[in-house]
Amino acid sequence: RYGVVMAESRIAGIPVRIFTPKGMRDHGPLLLNLHGGGFVVDAGSITENAAVAALTGYRVVAVRYRLLPEHRFPAATDDALTVYRALLRERKAGAIGVYGTSAGAILSAELVARLRAEKLPLPAALGFFSGSADLSRFGDSVTLFADPATVVAIGRQYAGDRDPADPLLSPIRGDLAGWPPTLCIASGRDFLLSATAEFCRALDKADVPAKLLLFDGLPHAFWSYVDAPETDAAFTAMARFFRARLTDRK
Repeated sequence: RYGVVMAESRIAGIPVRIFTPKGMRDHGPLLLNLHGGGFVVDAGSITENAAVAALTGYRVVAVRYRLLPEHRFPAATDDALTVYRALLRERKAGAIGVYGTSAGAILSAELVARLRAEKLPLPAALGFFSGSADLSRFGDSVTLFADPATVVAIGRQYAGDRDPADPLLSPIRGDLAGWPPTLCIASGRDFLLSATAEFCRALDKADVPAKLLLFDGLPHAFWSYVDAPETDAAFTAMARFFRARLTDRK
């Protein structure tokens, strides 16, 4: 459908899937994706990325990070950081974007928090799609569209022995000033709608360019339903955001 070539590979020892679109410029921008799946399965490293690669014309690197129950925080963030460091050897940070859906959105925000803590260059743009930046609490939409006990249990399992309020786990509890421009996407029946909107408001309060795009009457991470017409609209918005924010330089 999109004419994108996918290749299984490894970067710095971490398994990845690399999506290369037709006509890609040799030294054009790169995107790093962290897939969804509740930290337990890979539920999006293909479906989240083929369209974005095609619509942006950028190579997308999907990190196949370590999963629960064997690997708790910070294993997945460590894997993402390892790949990001490797990409920095190929491109300046201004030519790199980071995005993720659901668990991947959580990890994307945690990656930015980790980069700040280690004083590494931040990506030029962050895509935060149906996620949460606060594992210490969950908003009203969880009670409406999910089983709160299950959501809390997954969060606790992922955090392990770490305090969920730690800003490396819950970036909204840290300093957000200077974060990358961020596109937040959620939907009206998304159990993480509250958390996504709360993070977008917090970024805006910190004077970070942040935009919340809300789709009506659709479930969590609806763009995983690749044939839905709203899915095309969501991917188009994602691509437009990255194309406007990433610089085309090595």
